[in-house]
This record gives sequence, structure tokens and C-alpha cells, in this order.
Amino acid sequence: MYPELVINLIVVLFSFCLLQNKDSSIRYHINVQFPEKNYSLITIPACTIFFLENSMNYLIVFCTIFIVSFSKGKELLRIKFLEKTKLSIKRLILFWPLLLFVSFISSQLFKEYREQDLVLKLQKLGISYEIINIVILAVLISPILEEIFFRKFMYCSLKKNLGVLWAAILTSFLFALVHLNLYAFPVLFVLSIILIIIYEKDNNIISPVLLHSIFNSVMIISILFSREC
Repeated sequence: MYPELVINLIVVLFSFCLLQNKDSSIRYHINVQFPEKNYSLITIPACTIFFLENSMNYLIVFCTIFIVSFSKGKELLRIKFLEKTKLSIKRLILFWPLLLFVSFISSQLFKEYREQDLVLKLQKLGISYEIINIVILAVLISPILEEIFFRKFMYCSLKKNLGVLWAAILTSFLFALVHLNLYAFPVLFVLSIILIIIYEKDNNIISPVLLHSIFNSVMIISILFSREC
């Protein structure tokens, strides 16, 4: 417990240092273009994919078809992954105090509820193929599929009819809801809002994918580290 507390404190202090050095003249603009086709009527029903058996397979097919038909791979061609990764780490540090605060409030409000099944598995499992599969799923596969579905497909579609604010709120609510865990709901909702902000700022789906992946990586390391302590 104490090592985790010290690490969080160091990250928070580093975050404040970054905020002090941040140029106050920078302004965020709504950059993401509306999709040519309006998918808003099917976005909410499409969430039922997450509740189906073998939902991951359906989601892979859905996201692949959507990206191929809509993006045509243009975003991948103009990405500098190393620079984006460094920027994503910096952004996560900047937002970490907020996520930490929301996590603390959630743990107080919903302490009678258990954590996500994936978290409980990581706490119990030793080094095995199963834990490697969980890491691959959480760090590589889930961020890509969830960002394509929630930010690229759902948010952009809803924004056309509802506007930025309500589209962001509804998308984030559904993003947190499909994880089926009340304990994690507030943090996931806020994380989704952050990912939408990043998506709007960069006008590129790779940015939220990287931030999402790094966030999940930090969570896994934190769970495994706290288990050993």
C-alpha cells in the first residue's frame, strides 16, 4: 500500500510541475470532422455487441468493417508512433491527479461493491499464459477496439445530432456502462471524457488509443505491484 501511495504522490507532483510549465495561451478547438454518413441511430443499439457471447469476435469484425469503409487507413499513414507515445505519457501524467481523485471518491462511495473481474483475476493469478493473455487483451486489443467503437464510431456519429457536450456525456456513460462494474464506473466515465478531449484536439484516433493503452498498462503494473507488496 505504501509504495503505491508514494508512486502516486510522485506522479501527482510531476503533473503539477508539467501544468506550471504549460503554455496558458494554448486553446482547445473542436477539430474532429463529422462522418459523411449518419450512424447515430444505430450507435446505442450497437452497444449490445458487448453483452453477447464471444463479443470480442463480433467487435473485431464490426470495427474492421467500419474503419476500412470510413477511414481507409489514412490516419495510420501520418502517425509518428514514438512522438505520439511520448505525448500520451505526458498527457496521462497531467490527467492523473483527476483520475486519482475520482478513484478515491469511487472507492468511498462504492466500497461495498467489488472491483472488475479482470482486476480480481490479476490479483490472484501467478505468472501464466492466462495472465499474458489478459495483458495482451488489456494493453493491445481492447484499447484499439474500444476507441474505434466509442470515439470513432459512436462519439462522431452522436456529435452530429446532439452536439459535442451531450455526445461526449452519452458516449462516456455507455463506455463505462459496458464494463459492468459500478466500482469502476466513475473512473471509466472520466477517462472516456479525457479520451474524447484528446481525440478532438488531435483529430486522430491513434492518440486516444495510445493513451488508453498506456492507462491500462499502468493499471496492470499497479495491480501486480500491489499484489507483491
